[in-house]
Amino acid sequence: RLHTGERPYRCHLAECGRAFIQLSNLQQHLRNHDAQVERAKNRPFHCTICGKGFATESSLRTHTTKEAELRVDVLQQHAALIGGPNATSCPICHKLFLGGEALMEHMKHTHKDPNASGVANVPVPYIAKRRTANHPCPVCGKHYVNEGSLRKHL
Repeated sequence: RLHTGERPYRCHLAECGRAFIQLSNLQQHLRNHDAQVERAKNRPFHCTICGKGFATESSLRTHTTKEAELRVDVLQQHAALIGGPNATSCPICHKLFLGGEALMEHMKHTHKDPNASGVANVPVPYIAKRRTANHPCPVCGKHYVNEGSLRKHL
């Protein structure tokens, strides 16, 4: 069967659909499904970011905090990629801004931050528009004529 490609032993779970050459391989596979079900029963608290399950709400909270910190790091790296050295993101909702002044306005109006003066210490950079597609998407590689189009794509 190895060379014929025949796989007569199929998993009965519709969402799985895996098939195997030997019955013993299917049996091991089914034990894995059973173990996953048992783990899920013992871990009723699930992360909305990655789907991982936890036995206690406290463990989920600890994990979620770490996941959120990782996402902020990724967003900040992403902001630097598409917005240049003056790019910054909102510390509350992580929306991307190309300069501090826009961020301060956002903080003042969206999050009602009384400490936001509306005037930032960071100068807003001039972003030159070019007619060449030299703004690549870091995810899929497609190129855009300007940073605004790239941001809209992302």
